[in-house]
Amino acid sequence: MPRQLLHITSWAHEFVAEVVGPGDFAVDLTAGKGSDALFLARKVAPGGRVLAFDIQEEALECSRRTL
Repeated sequence: MPRQLLHITSWAHEFVAEVVGPGDFAVDLTAGKGSDALFLARKVAPGGRVLAFDIQEEALECSRRTL
């Protein structure tokens, strides 16, 4: 039986994990609380980079604390 993903974020992480790896460059266009940027940072380490954007200063500050 195929594995069911309960949340769209889980699906996105599964997909990204298949194509992003160490040394890669990744972009998070909705930094939010920083959890996706942290996920990306772990996938591209070592030697990779993540660039995270958000239009809300509060989201950027939250992301800074998370990372």
